[in-house]
Amino acid sequence: MNKIAKNLLDKINSILVNKPLIYISKDIERSIGLENYLENYHQICAERSYIYTILKEKKYNVYLIENLKDMNTLSIVNSEEFNSILKTITRDGSFYAMLFQFNEPAKLNLEKNSGIVLNNSAVLNRKFENKINISAILQQHQIQEPTNFVGNVGELSYEDIRKKLSLKDNQAFVIQTPFSHTGTGTYFIYSQEEWEEVKQKLFGNKVKFSTKITGETYTLNGCIYKNQVFFDSIQYQITGEKDLTINSGTTVGNDWQYSKKLNINVQKKIIEILRKIANILISNGYKGLFGIDLIVTDNDDIYVLEINARQTANVSMETKLQLENEDTIPLLLLHIAEFLKIDIDIDEKTFNKNFFNFYNASQVFLRAKKNNTIICNDIKSGIYRIVGDASAYMSLIKRNFTNTYTLVIDEDKDKILVWEENEYTLDYSKSKDRDTFENKHKDKILILNATKGNVKNLHEEVARVQLRRTAIVNSKVAEWIIKTLKAIEDTITI
Repeated sequence: MNKIAKNLLDKINSILVNKPLIYISKDIERSIGLENYLENYHQICAERSYIYTILKEKKYNVYLIENLKDMNTLSIVNSEEFNSILKTITRDGSFYAMLFQFNEPAKLNLEKNSGIVLNNSAVLNRKFENKINISAILQQHQIQEPTNFVGNVGELSYEDIRKKLSLKDNQAFVIQTPFSHTGTGTYFIYSQEEWEEVKQKLFGNKVKFSTKITGETYTLNGCIYKNQVFFDSIQYQITGEKDLTINSGTTVGNDWQYSKKLNINVQKKIIEILRKIANILISNGYKGLFGIDLIVTDNDDIYVLEINARQTANVSMETKLQLENEDTIPLLLLHIAEFLKIDIDIDEKTFNKNFFNFYNASQVFLRAKKNNTIICNDIKSGIYRIVGDASAYMSLIKRNFTNTYTLVIDEDKDKILVWEENEYTLDYSKSKDRDTFENKHKDKILILNATKGNVKNLHEEVARVQLRRTAIVNSKVAEWIIKTLKAIEDTITI
């Protein structure tokens, strides 16, 4: 952490001494990133998980509110348990709150209970998250997006759509519902049969129809602080891997290292687009964290796909990476400073570069392929190392060191993962020697599994792996990573 970030952190903590900051989310993973640095920081979640358990064991200020009918932010803040927690951790009843997914009733409830919410309004969030409305905004500011139109699913034929989009013979189109996340409301249509299936599912809905652009998808986070935009790194967005999700539009990972392939001219164009979008947000009174999704073609054409007017799901891991970099400030830290009205002397023109930082890191998710996916078994979460031969496996059997402590990812048992450390992050922000850390962890993998007894609905996360290197080989997720997640799926779900 550099001097500016340290100064910012000290000012934030001086405010939090007398008034706690509470992060509220269903999944506690969304609230990690700065938990080792913020004073009087509390994390409240609604789902039991490995991360919650290990943070609890390490005496962090974490709280679990279980058995809610609906595991969402509104249900959490409306619960009696939440009010009991507030009485325990606040001095005069007042507090700061941050939310991952939120709505106006949840925000109003918190404010009614003397809370100050460090998020933009739900109304402002939905204005830019609405995939139907965003096209008009992008067109007004001459920001390129795929050719599209808005229509009612029940009123259009397959040929109507293709004609309106001027599609070529084998060209596919995309359907997007107004509000969804991680690509769960996105459908790629390659044939009339696929159209008829989606039409039945979405009949009567107003959706956006777009030309499918062939290229690679990237996501980029920014933060508006003092009406300036700050950014750091860009991630390749791993999408639609068929072994990890049933939806070709669903996000299943992020890779900060693979993005290094973007040439400097493309990087500059993306930064220019980010600044344009930030200025649109600023003109509407928006501040703090946001993200954009875009696609880059083989000809280096860039199309904006979405604006995410909120903290995106990858911010937790990205914050850990930014804490390691002496040349940047974690965007999450800037977000908190903006809402706390903390003023430091920092200029985006001198802080931002005309290119991105590229971190040697990635994460890949396994998503539930049906509703009511039951987590029926445990595989121990934590840091694993790869053992690469059958003799090593036999040695482990003799020592009775299998089952929850090992994971076989090859039928011949010549590649297995052996549990090594009870940890929830691959983070060397507090390590004195980055090279030593990277060398030590280059053949290791962090596995985070859903906890036994949890029930996951379609597209929800069942497991994830994190690595301190790229997950991509020959433009695809490495086969051994897919095999690892498939082995987990076969073991813990029914």
